[in-house]
Amino acid sequence: MSDAALPRPALNVGQLAPLYAAQALATGATTVSTVLASLIMSGLHFETLVGLPSTLISTSAALSAGAFGALMLRRGRRTGLSAAFTLGALGAAVGFVGARFALLPVFLIGACLMGAAQGGYQQARYAAAESVPDDRRGTALGALMLMSVLGSFLITGASRPIETLGAALGST
Repeated sequence: MSDAALPRPALNVGQLAPLYAAQALATGATTVSTVLASLIMSGLHFETLVGLPSTLISTSAALSAGAFGALMLRRGRRTGLSAAFTLGALGAAVGFVGARFALLPVFLIGACLMGAAQGGYQQARYAAAESVPDDRRGTALGALMLMSVLGSFLITGASRPIETLGAALGST
């Protein structure tokens, strides 16, 4: 029997903190990756294809959402969200390797993987809604959306440390 079929005790909004933090980091990473992808494409001298990574991210997210939804119905939200966040981290690593070694196909595969992850982790809002009592649902969803915005803001603000890390790794 999957964990989706088991009854769960209702959580309070504070118990969803790990979900909120993961949502903030994932949304921030996706926001930054869209901007960085354009810069990387330009750095790889593919200025005419500068919008391709963003298109691949959006397309992959749309195509993967149904598959992640089906996975979550069969195996539960925790399994589906864990898979989505893991896929996103893998996509970021693959994209970095592709950018670092100027391998355009590898970089684009990383973008696709990050987009596919987005199709899964965006479903965290349903996990938040299902995990709290009805009278706290709006608060839980509002906090989750706020964390998404906050994550984008904070990750974008961390551009200097990311730039320093890139320089230490011999990349721009």
